[in-house]
Amino acid sequence: MKTFFNTFKRLLGQQEQNEPQQEDYSDNQLITWAVGCMLEGLADDFFEAKMLCSHGLSADEQGRRTVQISYLVKLEAESADEQFEPADYLYPIQCIETILKGKEWSEASIHFTPQSARFAWA
Repeated sequence: MKTFFNTFKRLLGQQEQNEPQQEDYSDNQLITWAVGCMLEGLADDFFEAKMLCSHGLSADEQGRRTVQISYLVKLEAESADEQFEPADYLYPIQCIETILKGKEWSEASIHFTPQSARFAWA
């Protein structure tokens, strides 16, 4: 419950800040926050988890492109990927979009274990 309140307070604090201040966060800090949010939706013991983002090539009537998201976890090294629900479905996406703001990208991912995390995009 404490982690939920920490996430909630962080989100409220960000609403009070204006956009230029949000850009002051480092990519590493944004990835750390995204992973922290996703960890809240996982069991304590897992092998590897990942968030996969695919930025659509086609746009809607207003010029917005869609983003497809998958949250996957492997409980053991030999197990298959299973879907999971993070504590906040949108916050990790917002972190990735902040990192990639102004860049052309079609795919992005965060792979993490209980000990480490890595971010990749193309």
